Amino acid sequence: MLVRKPIEPYKIAAYAGLVGCTTIIMCTFITAWMFEEAGEPYSILNHFISELGHTQRSAYFWVFNSGLIFGGAFMIIFALGIRLGFTGKLRDTISVMAFIAAISCSLVGVFPVDDFENHVTVALSFFGMGLITILVVTTLTLMGKTPNLPKASIIPGIITAAAFAGFLFSPSDLFMRWVEAPDDFVRPAIWHKPMIEWVCFFSMQGWIIMVSWIQLVQPTSSRDS
Repeated sequence: MLVRKPIEPYKIAAYAGLVGCTTIIMCTFITAWMFEEAGEPYSILNHFISELGHTQRSAYFWVFNSGLIFGGAFMIIFALGIRLGFTGKLRDTISVMAFIAAISCSLVGVFPVDDFENHVTVALSFFGMGLITILVVTTLTLMGKTPNLPKASIIPGIITAAAFAGFLFSPSDLFMRWVEAPDDFVRPAIWHKPMIEWVCFFSMQGWIIMVSWIQLVQPTSSRDS
């Protein structure tokens, strides 16, 4: 009788990362496709991602918010397992930072943008911890401290970190005007802040998919090297 070998923990984490990303991406695009505000279709050129979860202005807000909650839950599993691919004293710290970012991702769905103060708190936690996590992992990869990640992974890591930093530190004058008077705000056709946020979204999801895929296809021998 053949005994099926149990799935190794790092592979469970990798599958969770792929499922989490797929869930979030699908729910985001479904909600964006169905979104329409005052006759204006949703555009990544001038709409924030969080607007998809607005309970009064987004028809399918529940799809987006549920996607963040459940997708974030899978990301928590990914975060707990990411440490298995690293060596040294920082691997537990990396896992904790990724864990906080994953929980914050779920909480963005719990506190949609119309609950503005709580939403901003958890969104900044997600962006901030996500930025730090990817910066640390990219730096360790550059230094040869992450045996399961090839040097090529440095490039998407740098892009992701730069996008996060750009969103956090780019000018926010228009953003504050939108926050203070959203009903009277004239939305520019091209708005840098939402566009950078979308770059953050795509690059973050892409980075997680990349790391998850590498963990699945990387031979165990090279992981232990």
